[in-house]
Amino acid sequence: MSQKKFVSLPVLTLRPSKILLALIVVLHTLAFAIILYKVYVHIIVNIFLGVLVVASFYYYRGVYRQLSTLQQLKYRADGMWILGYKDKPLLVSLQPDYMVTEWLIVLHFKVGPYKSIRLPIFYDMLPALLYKKLRIVLPAIQQLKSGNKPMLQQG
Repeated sequence: MSQKKFVSLPVLTLRPSKILLALIVVLHTLAFAIILYKVYVHIIVNIFLGVLVVASFYYYRGVYRQLSTLQQLKYRADGMWILGYKDKPLLVSLQPDYMVTEWLIVLHFKVGPYKSIRLPIFYDMLPALLYKKLRIVLPAIQQLKSGNKPMLQQG
């Protein structure tokens, strides 16, 4: 049997993350509240810090909206990935510096010779079983890509 069958993944349909949205809102609200109530420096400095926090909030809200347009993630048998955005699919390759935790996976994709995308996948973006499968299969995918035999084998 082919080793590539082991690392097959279904098409992962992503949902917008409520956790990421809550983190963006809570952290920026907290920063703005600290500026308003705890920082006693010159009024110009407070205004500048307030503008920075508001600008940061709008920037990360845009990042969240862009991430929300990503509807599907698919691993192909040739080792490439397809990011299924609403407007067009994007063919990318996974870089070895991804991060996997119990509640967050951050994938680093290369999109061309100079561009890369970091994709955070919170556990609320996928069904629990698919999130767990992705966490387990990622190291095997990287081992196949590097030419090594995967640690886990089919029985």
